[in-house]
Amino acid sequence: MIKFNKKEFGLKKSLIIIAILSIFSVVFQAIIQIGFEKNNLHSYLTYIAHPTVFIFNFIPIFLLTTLLYFILNSISISYIITNIPLTILLIINHYKVYFLDSPLMLNDFASSKEALSISKNYKLEFNLRIFIFTLVMLLLFVFLIRFIRATRLSIKSKIWGITLSSLLIVLSYVAIYTDTDLYKTIAPVKNEYYDVDVVNSKGLLYSLLSKENIKSFYKKPENYNSKISNLITDYTKGSSSTKNYPNVIAIMSEAFFDPTSATNLNFYEGKYPLKNFDRLCKDGYYGRIIVPGFAGATSSTEFEFITGMNITTIDSSLPDVYKTHINQNLYSLVKLFKDINYKTIAIHPGHEWFYNRKNVYNFMGFDKSIFKTELPSDIEKINYYISDKVTTDLIINNYKKHLETNKEQGYFNLTVTIQNHGPYISTVTEREPSVIKPDDMDDTLYNIVNNYIGGLSDADELLGKVADFTNTLDVPTVIVFFGDHLPYWDSELEAYKDIGYGITENTLESLNLKHSVPYVIWGNDAFIASMKEQGFEIKKGEGKEISSSFLGLELLKYINMDLPPFFNFLSNLEEKLQVITPTYYIKNKEFLTELPDEINELIDDYRIFEYHNLREQ
Repeated sequence: MIKFNKKEFGLKKSLIIIAILSIFSVVFQAIIQIGFEKNNLHSYLTYIAHPTVFIFNFIPIFLLTTLLYFILNSISISYIITNIPLTILLIINHYKVYFLDSPLMLNDFASSKEALSISKNYKLEFNLRIFIFTLVMLLLFVFLIRFIRATRLSIKSKIWGITLSSLLIVLSYVAIYTDTDLYKTIAPVKNEYYDVDVVNSKGLLYSLLSKENIKSFYKKPENYNSKISNLITDYTKGSSSTKNYPNVIAIMSEAFFDPTSATNLNFYEGKYPLKNFDRLCKDGYYGRIIVPGFAGATSSTEFEFITGMNITTIDSSLPDVYKTHINQNLYSLVKLFKDINYKTIAIHPGHEWFYNRKNVYNFMGFDKSIFKTELPSDIEKINYYISDKVTTDLIINNYKKHLETNKEQGYFNLTVTIQNHGPYISTVTEREPSVIKPDDMDDTLYNIVNNYIGGLSDADELLGKVADFTNTLDVPTVIVFFGDHLPYWDSELEAYKDIGYGITENTLESLNLKHSVPYVIWGNDAFIASMKEQGFEIKKGEGKEISSSFLGLELLKYINMDLPPFFNFLSNLEEKLQVITPTYYIKNKEFLTELPDEINELIDDYRIFEYHNLREQ
């Protein structure tokens, strides 16, 4: 029988043991985090092909264990103190990915109370891999305590060791973990838009410590506690219990753009792409919204519409709030309609993890969400994405199903389309061309624009079919249809120059145009009859240009809904200020770069309401 005796190790050998143990911890991290599935091979290869990834996950474990070793004079205790939290983090990350398809981020700890509350809704499944490797780690801890001992360090060695370890911890953090560009480029990622792939390829520990993933914590505004109750009281108005509200279908169309704004863009006969949109504008209420992003930031426009909040007033750096600020239940149009017993459904024929929508829609309170994963794999795609024809059927069929099963209950649907997402095909396709080639436009850009316009026609057809379907119903129904941002055609914006769309000039007007997309709010015949019967006037014609954060308010006004306190406040703000961006404002068509004190006070109140809606629901 082999008998082990406890051995003592001097300074140099102790540091070697700590290094070996730290290497084991990184391997342990990779296995727990990634698993053994073949489709995760890419993440393992980044550790081999890019040893810096391995090193950047090794450094924190090694340095912290070393610092504790010099303080405690114990290899085993130092390693255990360092690795018990790491093991717990890995287990939390595993189950967060398993249930929410989203990796652990440092900001999650700011909402740990909400996370614990939400976790009660899930049943933790036994995972053999987690169990075995956690058991191995515990046995290693026992072995270290039982058989490994460090020789007593001199005071001088302790002082030098603590000083040097502390200095290296600070220097490595500043040099490595605050470098966001390094984090983004250090290793290739299988899918850079999928946070789980990103973290798997770069390591959980490196990702947690990287400044790229340490977002600004959402701070409570000054005077919040003293003002929020008064604000809610001040903006609470009486409501009518006799009003009949319509069902609502909201459609955010991918990269929807009004080509009539371009001076050099003309179409072949019969190929004008926005026939249905123009038709609905004639009978509805329409205008332009200023959205947070250009050629991207889809979720930011979606967030502003559905919540009435403006990202600029939350964080002027315009973060992706779906990933940075939404980690618990929040107030939105979904909550408003659910409060009056509406069925709420979200449709997005894209990946559920994209922009963290799976989790965000749960936090918003949708009764049901439909993503690409629920559709057949052989379903029609155009330009890589689920077609608008498929999305049309999803909208209509889900509405039909609701009316067949519970016609008396209200219905709110938010649909986000994806077909006309870039990149757009740069070669000639089988589709007949729509665009007459502008002078001096090269063939590649012409094909890109022409193929985009073909997708725009499909989006317009979706709108027309949904509207025509609702007009066959005796149920009052309203459609709000809008774009999320302008399309991306080329990095130099040459295509926009060629079609005469002036977004390249150094003026506020040009910057505003770069973020401007159209919208229309339209009600079916049954809605018009219902409004007339109730004695309400229907809004019609062109409205003011507004931030996308005001579009939900315009919808509520259009259906003549009694506004709750937040939207009453928003209505008051919109009367005084229509567009809010990080660099400028628009008040009654006038561009401003500074605001008068009266409006600044309203913006402060806006922030208080927003914090309440995001954190106090």
